[in-house]
Amino acid sequence: VIDFDLDIDTLAYVNASGIYFCSVASSVDLSTVEVTSVAQSGFSSVAISGNGLYLKKDMGDKHDDVYFCSISNLSVKEYLTYCKNFDSLIFDGKLWGVEGNVLYDVVKNEKFVVSPYANAVSVHSGNVYYLADGCLYKTGVFTLGSGNDLSFPIVIDSNANNSYVVDKNGISVFANKNGKFTKTSTINVKTNHIAVTSLPYVNVYYTVDSDVYLSNQVLFSAENTITDIAIDAADVVLMSTDLSKLPYAVRLSKRTARTVK
Repeated sequence: VIDFDLDIDTLAYVNASGIYFCSVASSVDLSTVEVTSVAQSGFSSVAISGNGLYLKKDMGDKHDDVYFCSISNLSVKEYLTYCKNFDSLIFDGKLWGVEGNVLYDVVKNEKFVVSPYANAVSVHSGNVYYLADGCLYKTGVFTLGSGNDLSFPIVIDSNANNSYVVDKNGISVFANKNGKFTKTSTINVKTNHIAVTSLPYVNVYYTVDSDVYLSNQVLFSAENTITDIAIDAADVVLMSTDLSKLPYAVRLSKRTARTVK
């Protein structure tokens, strides 16, 4: 699961093995991205605020605990216990928990039913975007769709100008022009998680397995062991004569050095 905070140009990613985050400027040079990892496992969702990461841990018994990881000192502390069993977290001025078609104010433990039929929810700048019955809505107002256009969505993310819908066919981009959404492009990639930035530089980050991508290039990989990295390095050296893989080899060597340290 990934999230992005535009104010601090930081991308965060969690999987079963750890927490990863990196600073990425609007125009990203992938060879210079330095990833910070925190060896805390078991988190299934992340939401970035201005100074840290909110993390969700499934505790069973139909409840979650929420933790906070400080970006400045990398400490991970318990934030709230015995919360609802959320599907995901969103930070947009306050911390929201998403459970199906319901948004929860995590701190106040107040719930807001988005729509009885909503099956993917996102929040940006106080506006609630959601998909229901194959259509896209913004804060309860119908904006796009005929009932068949957005079937079986996995997740939705939004910025000030666009909405991004993930389904089995990839990532569909819908632009907001004069209050109306129109489909402008499709990113053909199989993913379950995305994070998008806002103007003037719009980047779409997404995950494939343990890798985080930007524009079909690996931004960073959350391999768990030195062995995995060594195998990848050997694959580049022994099995490829393609010089276009040199930037990947450079990034791989930096990751190897950080892991060894």
